[in-house]
Amino acid sequence: MEQHTAQKLFAKFVPESSASYCANLWIGLGFEFKLARSRSSKLGDYWYSSAVKRHKITVNKDLNTYSFLVTYIHEVAHMVAGIRHGYRIKPHGEEWKSCFKEVMYPLMKEEVLPEDVLIPLHDYMISPGASSCSDPALYKALAKYDAKQDFQLFLSDVPVGASFVFGKRIFRKEKTMRTRALCVEVKNGHRYYISQAAEVKVLQAQIF
Repeated sequence: MEQHTAQKLFAKFVPESSASYCANLWIGLGFEFKLARSRSSKLGDYWYSSAVKRHKITVNKDLNTYSFLVTYIHEVAHMVAGIRHGYRIKPHGEEWKSCFKEVMYPLMKEEVLPEDVLIPLHDYMISPGASSCSDPALYKALAKYDAKQDFQLFLSDVPVGASFVFGKRIFRKEKTMRTRALCVEVKNGHRYYISQAAEVKVLQAQIF
């Protein structure tokens, strides 16, 4: 893959100022890269076959440019960590975190990312998790740039004691924690921990 061709491809999916960097990672590391259809279970993934020494990275093609960039770098860090430390390390352990920071930090500037994404991203990078979705502040910042926003708000915006609809079921928010909230399903009284970044719909009869 030539640099110009690779950069032209990435320019369609990431901020233009980061396209060259993303292309260089692809060409330099030599992995197979594939744009994937929308997947509700994951935004991207990394796969390695020891039998044929094949590395493959996929990223959902429907992500907004900033979500695509963070997801792509997340998966590249898996490959870098595997090459350096072997493939028996924890998927999101200290080795991966170190590699993720190394590969991500060159992009953490205003020329690439808007301030409302940079601030929560800096906080997230202190100890990055398995997915940007696991951090409510970062997830909300990235979601603002989605082309379609058919949700009303995030669970973190719902006051304790208020009821909301999530997955066609009605819950009441009982207690707030850092990344999750303790919620009770109104129908049966069962308790669940739900991510504060979950997109929910508040019952119209409620006024906050």
